[in-house]
Amino acid sequence: MKDLHELSLRARKAFYDLSVASAEQRNQAILYLAELLEDHFSKISDANNEDHRIASEEKLAPPLLHRLVFGEAKLAQTTDGLKALAKLPDPLGKTTYSMEITEGLSLYRVVCPIGVIGVIFESRDLKYKGSQNGYPH
Repeated sequence: MKDLHELSLRARKAFYDLSVASAEQRNQAILYLAELLEDHFSKISDANNEDHRIASEEKLAPPLLHRLVFGEAKLAQTTDGLKALAKLPDPLGKTTYSMEITEGLSLYRVVCPIGVIGVIFESRDLKYKGSQNGYPH
């Protein structure tokens, strides 16, 4: 595993590089992420299975354990989401609000990049009705 500090520095550099890139370049990068996930799913799945095994041995709460799984359905949801994101109109640089505060002084709200794309896995300690093990199928 790479050093977390090194990864965060690389993510920061990529953020700055992409923030000045064209919309087409940013969309190509997003589509490339989807492609990488699909191309490397076998490795991702193997690592995920190992993480799941360790978490299970450490008696992680069942809702957390269930959400840890990154299978083919999650892969499809993630890559579909990235592909849909690439199809959206580019919001960067768009003025969404403006007003003249006083003569010669105007206020503008312009959309700008704020960070990296992330996938959030959440867990809720809930039981789902109609399921034998308490989780959706």
